[in-house]
Amino acid sequence: MRWPATTARGSWAGTSCVSCRPSRKKAEVAAKADKAGKLTKAAIARRKEIADLESRVKISGIRHGEAVDRLASLEWELAQRKVAESLGVEFADYGEDEYTCDSSKLGLIIGKQGATIQKIQSYYNVYVEVNNRTCVALIKGARAQVQQAKEWIAKLATEETVKVNTSQDQCGAVQLYKDALEAQLADGVRVDPHPSRKFVTVVALDKAAAEAGAEVVNKFLAGLATETLELTATEDVAVVVGKQGRTISALRERTGCWISSADGQARLVTVLGPPEKVEGAMEAIVACLKDQKKVTEYIELDDEKRQALGIQRNWRVNGAKGFQALAAAIPRLEISWDKNKPYLGCTGNESQIESFKEAWDKLWKAYQWENAWEEVELDEAMKGGLDMDKDYGKAKIAELQQRCPKAWIELKWRQSTPYVLLQGRRDEVDAAKLVLQATAMEYMLNNIRAVLPLGPVERDALGLEGGKWTAKRMALEQLRPPDAPRNAIDIVTTGAEVTVTVKGNQQLIDAVTARIQEITHKCMAENWATVVPAKAVQRVLGPKGDALTKLGETHDATVVLQAAPPGSDRQLVVKGPGTPAVKAAVEAAIQESEGFEEAVVEITNRDDAVVASRLRQRLRKNFNVDSWSDVDRDDSKAGDATATSGHLHLIGPPDALPRAVKGVQQAYEGSSRMGTMVIRDIG
Repeated sequence: MRWPATTARGSWAGTSCVSCRPSRKKAEVAAKADKAGKLTKAAIARRKEIADLESRVKISGIRHGEAVDRLASLEWELAQRKVAESLGVEFADYGEDEYTCDSSKLGLIIGKQGATIQKIQSYYNVYVEVNNRTCVALIKGARAQVQQAKEWIAKLATEETVKVNTSQDQCGAVQLYKDALEAQLADGVRVDPHPSRKFVTVVALDKAAAEAGAEVVNKFLAGLATETLELTATEDVAVVVGKQGRTISALRERTGCWISSADGQARLVTVLGPPEKVEGAMEAIVACLKDQKKVTEYIELDDEKRQALGIQRNWRVNGAKGFQALAAAIPRLEISWDKNKPYLGCTGNESQIESFKEAWDKLWKAYQWENAWEEVELDEAMKGGLDMDKDYGKAKIAELQQRCPKAWIELKWRQSTPYVLLQGRRDEVDAAKLVLQATAMEYMLNNIRAVLPLGPVERDALGLEGGKWTAKRMALEQLRPPDAPRNAIDIVTTGAEVTVTVKGNQQLIDAVTARIQEITHKCMAENWATVVPAKAVQRVLGPKGDALTKLGETHDATVVLQAAPPGSDRQLVVKGPGTPAVKAAVEAAIQESEGFEEAVVEITNRDDAVVASRLRQRLRKNFNVDSWSDVDRDDSKAGDATATSGHLHLIGPPDALPRAVKGVQQAYEGSSRMGTMVIRDIG
């Protein structure tokens, strides 16, 4: 049943054989001590009054019986005043009452270890004394509160109970959720798990309320989920339970699930609780094992790690600063040996082991920072930067040592392979390494090898087309800057490919590249080269194929048109003072042919071939159409009408091509074997 929120709570300074005093704070104890002093003074005054009464009995001759009654009345009043004072109640409002109950209900009134009486005294600010022999409860205090306490005790004595059988784990779950279950029950109904953990008692003022409470308990038990966790070792069960069950109790309170070790299974732990909390409880158990289970971590020690710990060669840890610093943070740290190999061992839970690893890493990194060393293998660039070919790098090493005075720099050899040893603080070693790398980088920047390919135009501009040694020497003199070494630039010919090799810094390479471009541009000012598209070749050559030759003769220029199969692009090179005039004429012909299209007329015999060769000028004049044929004429077969065959290609404006094709076909039809009678009529 639920205890009501009642009057101001008092305190009780008396003694009882069936109840225990409520715990008090220090302030309450001091107040009670003050009240005890006042009661002592009142008792002394009462005893003086009793002594005066006894003396008056002797003097005045009052009857002995009356004196005894008077004395008993004074002593009773003194005791009542003491109780009233202890409860903080005025003596005028003080009263007592008794309640007699059945012996079977006596346990409900007293409660486990007097807990029920203690609650009654605390809630109602009264003093309750129960006589186990007579089954009478004597209640003392303020009259109104005494009456309330008596009514409550009467309710306790008339309560009904219903027993719900459970397993031990279910009973534990009910105990864990006792307050939550009672909050769902009617007023005056409570749930009491039995100490044997075999059943639960539902207590109420009437049978119906108790049975309704039992249904709530059964419904709660039916909704519980059970999971079993198998531990890896028997010792893990003791870790989960903890000393005097403290660990498992804390897990129950934190997870809201009943946790217990399964009967008959040494490595099983049972979790019982609401389904949504069981998984969290399992994870909490695993986390508890990680936190509580002891493991050992070992680190093999070499001479360098021994020095990091500050341990001497005799392996005594006294005075070893590094070891003592670790021991101050780690509970159990020791040096152990296995097959003459020393180890640093730490024993603790997983979090402690992680702390040990972090502390060791911090100590080891600090030692490495203060005592860093690094071996730098020398590549070709570093060897060049150190002038290994000059004096085995001694001068450069001395220069590096002056630039990095706080680091030790030494050149060493390992099987004819040189390397540089750097020692000192980590930042000093890193700085020395950067200086060494900068030396190698400086050497690389001053010894870049660049290969510059030369095309036909560049070769012609440098006069290398002949391939003579004198031409090569003169070209080198043109390309070499005044302050460049003589072996810094070379011209290499590999088959048809010609390249300029430059070895030096980027400034030298840029200077040589600029010089090649300058010479080429200067040469190109008098020379010109271009690619004539296939459809513009006939336009550039003219009807008779001698237009370029006449242009060169007219303007004092040498014009060379590269030979190529019919129908393909051709390279054109112009040299001489008249290059601009030839260039303008060629570009005009190329531009004129940009919109031209091509038509093809088949040549089936020699007569057609003869006609096609004679039509070229007429087609150009009448239709502005260029033509060329791919006929392969063989004079040895002159008497064979089918000895020559191929195609006549017509290139010209799109609107003129159909008329030109028609004219060619008419010429074929009107031709004789040895002549062309209608050619003049085309167009």
